[in-house]
Amino acid sequence: MTTRPEPNAPEEAPTAADAAGSPQAQSSTAAGPSSEPHSLSHLGGIEVKAAVELGSTELLLRDLAALEPGSVVRLDRLAGDPADFTVNGRLFARGDLVLVGENLGLRITDLVEADGPP
Repeated sequence: MTTRPEPNAPEEAPTAADAAGSPQAQSSTAAGPSSEPHSLSHLGGIEVKAAVELGSTELLLRDLAALEPGSVVRLDRLAGDPADFTVNGRLFARGDLVLVGENLGLRITDLVEADGPP
């Protein structure tokens, strides 16, 4: 014989043990990216800004105002030094400039360890 709850009977609230076994609880209490190899796969469609920096310099405003076509700005890197590859403004890797058809590309030579939060 099957028993059915009475129409006016209050429903039992789920216990902590019930919640811990639910898929929602398991996903929200995961220990982080290392606990599930696919845990970051849902982030694959997010766009980030990536840039390659060849070098930099500091200029006085009067020198900046004097720039014109044909001016040369000396950078802080030597020819042949690796370029920085940044993602959302943070250093991610270094590499060498290469030609890819008629475009420039970057061959990654070194991945940079994350320092923690920005």
